[in-house]
Amino acid sequence: MSSRVASSGKDRRIKPRFEIAIHAKIQAKLIGAATRVDFVTDNISESGLLLFYEGKDRLAFNEHTILEVWLYTDTDDVLFFFAKFVRYQEGNRVAIRIIDMDAETIKKYSHFIHFHASREID
Repeated sequence: MSSRVASSGKDRRIKPRFEIAIHAKIQAKLIGAATRVDFVTDNISESGLLLFYEGKDRLAFNEHTILEVWLYTDTDDVLFFFAKFVRYQEGNRVAIRIIDMDAETIKKYSHFIHFHASREID
């Protein structure tokens, strides 16, 4: 009989996750949909984000849903990328994984993370 030790989220992550010092505004929508959904985040990595949803309506996102995402920075840049919905979490939170971002956006996004990172999250 083998004993398996559950690994923590940090152990399973490829990229480190950071708490950032600001609450970044995020908008996301299904590809082809007209309506954007508002989120905020204070938990971010180079590969994904943990978003907080303040709305009362049920989100139309399912596992593996592809989303168009806009991140509004404090420097008035708007970073656009595609992400995949990963899962719902407690407290009106959803996790998304970045799947496509152009080279210029990657540079700006990386700078945004490193400029605002307040601490690495376990």
